[in-house]
Amino acid sequence: MSKRKMIPVTIKADEMMYKAIGDVCSAPNMPTKAEFIRDAITSYLNYYETVLMPTLRRHNAEIASEQSVDDFYRKEGRLKYESRF
Repeated sequence: MSKRKMIPVTIKADEMMYKAIGDVCSAPNMPTKAEFIRDAITSYLNYYETVLMPTLRRHNAEIASEQSVDDFYRKEGRLKYESRF
């Protein structure tokens, strides 16, 4: 267990989830329920930072680099539309 100061956090889980966590943690050499949940959250946060955030930043940069609707309309969209009629 970490030497860092721990802040109590309460989460709610339905009976099925609580039982599933209990089943995993009751096996020999497995962490406590609290350690299991902390590890699961830590793993997700690491995944979020290393996989999801770079993807989101890339997509946001793509979106930001696209021409705005107003610019498109002013520069070429209106002309293309009007030329169809």
